[in-house]
Amino acid sequence: MAKVLVLASVSAFYPTLVALAILMLARPQPVKLFSGFLLGGMTVSLAAGFGILAFADTGSLDSGSSGAARPILSLALGLVLIAVAVTVLLGREVPGAGRRARRKAKKEAANDGKPAESRVARIMARDSFWIALGIGALLSIPSVWYLSALAEIDARDFSTLGSVLAVLLFNLIMFALIEICLAVCFFAPERAAADVARFDAWTNS
Repeated sequence: MAKVLVLASVSAFYPTLVALAILMLARPQPVKLFSGFLLGGMTVSLAAGFGILAFADTGSLDSGSSGAARPILSLALGLVLIAVAVTVLLGREVPGAGRRARRKAKKEAANDGKPAESRVARIMARDSFWIALGIGALLSIPSVWYLSALAEIDARDFSTLGSVLAVLLFNLIMFALIEICLAVCFFAPERAAADVARFDAWTNS
């Protein structure tokens, strides 16, 4: 179980989750977003975990030449997302913003001066529970760490109840950052807003 707990802890600080947590904290309705993301992510992740343990050959889950490349690529993508998230949170321009601004100005000129709001901006402005749920579900396809943990759980020959509890524990730890953010935003929204403001001030100091 020690290896399973280590893998779960690594998954909890998956860069993509950290980036999304930063973005959702900065939104006007973070509770709705965290709730949707957690529900979608937990549903897919638990269903996949139980299904893999029941029907898949766990001995070959993380084998193959792509096993080493996938986590490196995922970490690299996640780090890029964190950089973008922090940049957006601080209100700074991301690379290429000037070029996009010029294109936006041309669209506004062609639209009689009315702002040409992008589809992404309109989606983000909704703070949609269902969009957050979909993103959580899409990003919760089993990772290399999760597959390794499932192989370890299966190799230990736990009882059915033991395997179920191990998968539940892994997911509770993996989504710990989202769970903590949700709890803070729900029970202490003023503190959450103050923490975001302090983070903003610290990064600008």
